Amino acid sequence: MAMRLKPIILVYLALGTLMLALSGRAEGLASPRILLMMLAPAALLHILWALGVGLYKLARHRTGQVLLDAVAPTFFIACVWGGLKLDEIAVARTQARGDILIAQIETYRQATGNCPADMDALRTSGVEPPSPALFSSGFQLENCSVWFPAPIFITCAKGPQSEEWYCAD
Repeated sequence: MAMRLKPIILVYLALGTLMLALSGRAEGLASPRILLMMLAPAALLHILWALGVGLYKLARHRTGQVLLDAVAPTFFIACVWGGLKLDEIAVARTQARGDILIAQIETYRQATGNCPADMDALRTSGVEPPSPALFSSGFQLENCSVWFPAPIFITCAKGPQSEEWYCAD
């Protein structure tokens, strides 16, 4: 009996690839990945179902289709996890670049006596501020503090006296 490629398998493969493609960017209030992540519990149930049916098919010596039925949702779950890991890496790199920016702001403040009003004020003083590692994100200044939009409705901020970044929705 030949294995068939079911439409749901193609859907899992496409959605998993889309999840990875959309990772590592600040999404603001429009996050298509939230919709993709809502499918993860259904994919887990599909894996359990495929494995349950697989035991039956295994007893009847039809293992190829079982593997195909279980691999696609597993691929999707792995892509969701991988996408979230890519986000963590991009946020950590953006925070490291933000630390450089905070040091530049502190140098500017010591030289002029006040905080820069915006990034252009830093540029006019001869300093090129770093850009975030997150796609579709940008550093914003508020007094001498820095903040940036991060993935999935999160904003991260740090002041000149803070030791850690504060990220919350």
